[in-house]
Amino acid sequence: MLFIISLSFCACANGTSYEKNYEFELVKSGNLDAQYNDAMNFLNGDEGFPKDYGKAKEWFELASNQGDSSAQNTLGIMYLNGFGVDKSIDKSEYYYRLAAIQDHENAQLQLALILLNKENNLKEAIYWLEKASSHGNVEAQEKLIKLKPKSY
Repeated sequence: MLFIISLSFCACANGTSYEKNYEFELVKSGNLDAQYNDAMNFLNGDEGFPKDYGKAKEWFELASNQGDSSAQNTLGIMYLNGFGVDKSIDKSEYYYRLAAIQDHENAQLQLALILLNKENNLKEAIYWLEKASSHGNVEAQEKLIKLKPKSY
């Protein structure tokens, strides 16, 4: 009997709509952290949120417009892979660059990788790899070792 009671309690507690979630109210009021967190919930379908790439993109854009480097990085990922958006290397590069400028390690690496695939961007790619490498990013360090002889 105790098991049945605990199951019904869980069902009631988890049945709360995400729209009634306190953090969701913060999103609507412009709270940057809440926008990012709820965007991640929409992206992954976590915390009772439906998986909704369109809503995730909307909240990431709100956070990005306020300068959130993690939201900018995630938008770069979405455009690079076509998660709920048309794939676009240019838009991916744009968002990675916004985050990289703010010292976001993954964005620095991803921006460098995009630049390596474009002509005449080796110098800038190495710059971003060095920045990511200074954070201890192993992939950036390995890429630099392979590229350094070419840059001289």
